[in-house]
This record gives sequence, C-alpha cells and structure tokens, in this order.
Amino acid sequence: MNTKLKVLLSGVAVAGLLFAAMPAQAAPKNTPEPISPANSVLATPEDLKILGFDQAAIDAQQAAWDALSNSARQAQTALHAEQSAGKPDLATVPVYNVAPPSSGISPMTVYPNACADAPNGYKIGIGATQPTSYTCYIGVGIFNYGTNEYHNVVNLRPGSESGRVLYHYYMNPTYYWSVDRGPNDFNSYYFSQLYGSVYVKEVQLY
Repeated sequence: MNTKLKVLLSGVAVAGLLFAAMPAQAAPKNTPEPISPANSVLATPEDLKILGFDQAAIDAQQAAWDALSNSARQAQTALHAEQSAGKPDLATVPVYNVAPPSSGISPMTVYPNACADAPNGYKIGIGATQPTSYTCYIGVGIFNYGTNEYHNVVNLRPGSESGRVLYHYYMNPTYYWSVDRGPNDFNSYYFSQLYGSVYVKEVQLY
C-alpha cells in the first residue's frame, strides 16, 4: 500500500464514523485490500461546494476535517494533492446530474449501462454481501446520482477505464473519494462494510 495511505489508518478511519457498525463482510480470498476510509481521500468541503452540495453537507464535511489529528490532516492534504496532480480542476469537469437540484444540466459524458461480469468498462457491483448486478461506466466526466444514490455497493473494477467514486456510509454524512484506479486494471476492489452499507454519490472517469 502507498506509504501515505498507511499514515491515514490511525487518524482518518474514525473521521465522521460515530455510530455503531454492522459486522464486517470479508472480501473473497486473494482480492486486494478493501476500500475504506483508511485508504481513501477525505473529500474537502471545497470539493462538495464545487459539486453543488448544500451547505449542511459542506459543514458536515468541514467537521470531519476538523476532527482529524494534525498528522492525519497533513497526510490527507498531501494525498489530495497527489491524487489531483495532472488532472483537470474539478470545477472544469462536466457533471451530469441524474436528479435535482440542477440548473443547466451538463450533457451526459459518462454513460452507465447495466452489464454482466465480462465488459471492460469501469464496473460497480451491488448486492447484499456479494455483487448480484453490475453497472458499467464509460466516458470522461462525472455521473452524479444526486438524491438517488447508488446503494448497497459491494465492489468496483476499473477495467479499461480510469476513475474514482465519491462514496459514504449509510446514515453518515462524511464523503470519501476512492483513490484513482485504472486503466487496464481488472482487479475487483471490495468496499469494507465495517461501517455499514456503502452509497456511491458520484462516478468520475478521466
């Protein structure tokens, strides 16, 4: 694992996760380390503002940052910068909003399609403990699920695409970006269920 991600384990994993957790669901053997707050990028309040979140969500995200230790905050700031390097500024990325609020919806540039286990798109699986259905995404930009967040998310596979997702846990207002993965990465990355069911708000492809 990236050294910077290891630093986050003690400080970030608890940020905003303030309620009882359901039992963890282990990923199948021989799969990469589960996606969790310990190896994800804590979204900044500025990220949420750019993406059109309401003030209550922005304030909650600020509170999550304020709760970090100094070392965890420094590590997250460095990781955020590392993950942003060489990519378009978030404010310039086209965002397609599935549901309101939306004023002047951008044209769809990331296309989701129900898919089987074989296609090469950026794939997200949903289910109870194992994926039972999949959505594949292709394109460049952000697909925003809005109020209809994609829930019961189990895993993702970058496939031939490159991207990340903005996610949170059920009844928890703290948002995280998964780290960049892809292209040509056909590993399945399971989400840790330690803190509850996973909800994906946005899918960003590069």
